[in-house]
Amino acid sequence: MLVKSLFEGPPPVIIWDVSNIAHQAANSRNKLTTSKGEPSNHIFVTFRKIISLVKKISPVHSQKVELWFAFDGCPQKRLELSEGNYKANRDHQKSFSMSDVKDMLKVFPGTCWYDSNVEADDIITSLCSLADKERKKVIVSNDKDFWQLLNVEKLSIWSSKEWVTPQMIKEKYGVERPNSVALVKALFGDKGDNIDPIVPRLTKKPLFDLINKEKLTKPSSLIKQLRKKYNRENAVFQKVMEHKKELKNNFQLVKLNPSLEINSTEVKSIKDCKVSHKTGEDNLPISERKKILKRILTRWECTSLIEQFDFLFGKCF
Repeated sequence: MLVKSLFEGPPPVIIWDVSNIAHQAANSRNKLTTSKGEPSNHIFVTFRKIISLVKKISPVHSQKVELWFAFDGCPQKRLELSEGNYKANRDHQKSFSMSDVKDMLKVFPGTCWYDSNVEADDIITSLCSLADKERKKVIVSNDKDFWQLLNVEKLSIWSSKEWVTPQMIKEKYGVERPNSVALVKALFGDKGDNIDPIVPRLTKKPLFDLINKEKLTKPSSLIKQLRKKYNRENAVFQKVMEHKKELKNNFQLVKLNPSLEINSTEVKSIKDCKVSHKTGEDNLPISERKKILKRILTRWECTSLIEQFDFLFGKCF
C-alpha cells in the first residue's frame, strides 16, 4: 500500500545517502574485482541497488521518480563540539574511492548534492525541509539517525530491505515518537558515531516513561519535567542534572539540522537554490550521459549493467 500511495500526486523523489549505500556496497559479502584485482563492489553493487529499489518503488512503467544523491562533507561543527571524538571510532582506511561513485552518479538521471563542510545527513534533512511540500520523499539509508524524521509529512525511509515504521523506533529506542529519538540518543549515547552516554548505567525506564507521557523532544523540556516529577534526592534526577552540559552537547551532535545555510565556494547556499547545491552534469544530453556512464562501467568491468540504461533513463529524471 505504501508503494502505491507514493504515486498519488506529483512524482516522488528518492534521496540517497550515498556514503552509507556505497560503504555497504563495498563491504558486500561477495567481493567483486576487475581483471587487475581492483575491488569493484562500490560501482557494481551501488548501481544495482539503485536500479532494484527504483523497480520496487515504481513497478508500473508509466510511473516516474526523481533521484537525488547526497554526499558526505566534513562534519566540522560536530568535530569541534566533540573535540574531535565524533565518529573517531570509524576506520577511515577506505577500500574504495568515493570519487569513483561520485563520477558515476553525476551522469545518472538525477541531481547530486554536496558541500565540503556538511554531512549528508544534514543535507538530506534540509532537502526534505525545503522541497515541495506536496511531493512524497523517500530517504534511502541504513543510518538510524534519519529515524527522527519519520514524522515529517509525506516522508518514508527505506532501510536495508524494509520500510522503517514507528514500531521499529519503539523497539529500538523505547519511545513512541520519531522526534524523541534524538533526545534518547543524547541521553544514552550512540556507539556508531562514538558518542558516549551522559553517564554510565543510567536507568532507562523512568526516562522512557516520562519522555513518552510528556511527549518530550528536547533536553530543556526533559529537565523541566524532571524538576516537577522528582525530588533532589532521586538518583535519576541527580545524574541528569549533574550532566546537563553533556546532555546538551550530545543533543547537538545527534539532532539533524533541517535549515542549513550552506556557503561553500563550490556551490550556492541551500536557501538560494531552494533545495541545495548541485554537482550533477545538468547540461549534458542523455546520449552523452550514457556514453560517459558506459565508459565508467567498462573501466570497472561492470558491463552487464549497461542493459539497464533504457530502464534507468526512461524511469528517472
